[in-house]
Amino acid sequence: IAVIGTAFGLGAGVHWIRNWGFNAFAQNIQHDVRTDTYDKMQRLNMEFFSDKQTGEMMSILSNDVNRLERFL
Repeated sequence: IAVIGTAFGLGAGVHWIRNWGFNAFAQNIQHDVRTDTYDKMQRLNMEFFSDKQTGEMMSILSNDVNRLERFL
């Protein structure tokens, strides 16, 4: 019984570590995408923003990051 309990505990520990590592990886990717996007938008000419609505751009950026999150 002790062997089964130990095996179960080790399996659960490995599963937790794997999930934690994957979640950290996914969060880092999302952070990098958001940071890179913000930096890119800061370098755009003001003319780019003249024919775009703020809500439209925010919606596109938010939806794209959310899609990436679901993919990961």
